[in-house]
Amino acid sequence: MSSDSVPPIGSVFENLNAWRREQRYCDVQFEVEGETFAAHRLLLAASSPVFKAMLYDCGLKESTDALFGIKVDDVKAADFGLLLHCIYDTTTISPTTFLDADSAPARQRLTQHLIRVWHVADRYDVSNVRVACESMLELGISWSHIDTILQFSVEQQLAQLNEKCVDYLVQQQPGNRITKSTLIQLDADDMMTVCKAWQCLWQCGDPAVRPEELKITTTFGRSPWILNPSL
Repeated sequence: MSSDSVPPIGSVFENLNAWRREQRYCDVQFEVEGETFAAHRLLLAASSPVFKAMLYDCGLKESTDALFGIKVDDVKAADFGLLLHCIYDTTTISPTTFLDADSAPARQRLTQHLIRVWHVADRYDVSNVRVACESMLELGISWSHIDTILQFSVEQQLAQLNEKCVDYLVQQQPGNRITKSTLIQLDADDMMTVCKAWQCLWQCGDPAVRPEELKITTTFGRSPWILNPSL
């Protein structure tokens, strides 16, 4: 074989992804919301212990049905399709993901999409995709959707993502009077109350707005300036 015919580094996965899209050499199909996704069992098994058990081990029914198709429930087709694409192409979720979203609504939609893909990756234990989603959410934290990311980090007990949210709140807070040590003493519900109050201050662009005008209440008994540090 001449040097000109040797595939360049990286082309193996590129070829596999192209073959997946063309449904070439695929040996498993997933049916999701009426859509069919073809894939290569060996690559999926190497990417996920759940896929390995499903596609090769004898303990799950899907092992015997793999060549005929596997029906997937409770997952959006677009999210499952992106999960497969991420398995074949790890550059799908990149540091430019949020930079390419040029408006607050677009970033909010992207945040929701990353969270949905994270849930699918978590369901199938595709750790590299799950970690990539978390990393992108960390990079994409901003006032427009920090409440969504904070709520997600609390629900899934993602300590690093949660700390990034707290750091953002401390650094970007109106008035710059609340310390990180004060915030981390709050429980999850109180933290969300503070986050949404400060988010409202950012949205209205007026740091002089008082908490009662925002119709936000808190039960943790601290003085109103924790909701509006500029007071």
